[in-house]
Amino acid sequence: MDVKDSPLGSKNSSRSRKTHKKSTPVKNKAQLPKKIDFSNPQTPNDKYDQHHLLDFFGIFEKLSATQIALYFTILLSFFIRWTVGLGGYSGMGMPPMHGDYEAQRHWMEITNHLPTSKWYFHDLQYWGLDYPPLTAYQSWICGFIANLINPEWVALESSRGFESLESKAFMRLSVIFLDYLVYVPGVIYLLFSIYKKSEWKKTFLSKFTYTFKNITSLYSNISIYF
Repeated sequence: MDVKDSPLGSKNSSRSRKTHKKSTPVKNKAQLPKKIDFSNPQTPNDKYDQHHLLDFFGIFEKLSATQIALYFTILLSFFIRWTVGLGGYSGMGMPPMHGDYEAQRHWMEITNHLPTSKWYFHDLQYWGLDYPPLTAYQSWICGFIANLINPEWVALESSRGFESLESKAFMRLSVIFLDYLVYVPGVIYLLFSIYKKSEWKKTFLSKFTYTFKNITSLYSNISIYF
């Protein structure tokens, strides 16, 4: 008789199966990880997403609360400036003068195509240049860049009243860039100079937020006419 067909053989086989089942380890709650290990992702997508998330949030781990508030306020002020810049401006689509926006564009036009001796005397009836020389040279720099991008924006005489989304975006972006190049660093330096380090930690949030709130309000009012 075959061993498998005997009652003894069937008992032994069933016993071996039971023994095998008992030897299989069972994970309990204590063996489960308590937190997710982001350094060892399970899938390529998880690895990509977690890597960039950790890089982004890892920046803030090394910063103090004061530094985080500073950077957040600067980014917020940039967002507000850019959002306001997407709107219209005084004189938009209203010939023949087209408002103060056209004045700024026209000054870039004349400073790039006329000698400096004629900047303050060229066609004074059509937005004659009446800003100080330093501002005139600022218009010259911005006009030089605008001419490289699209000469139609600042073409002499023929560009009067020129309006396009691209030229408006350039002019608004140039204002924001110069703000963050000159004005905003000056405000930050002034605040750091006024308040000592010990006092700065206590008064930064209220003073800095209050200052930029007024700056944003003033900028919004000015942007309506630019």
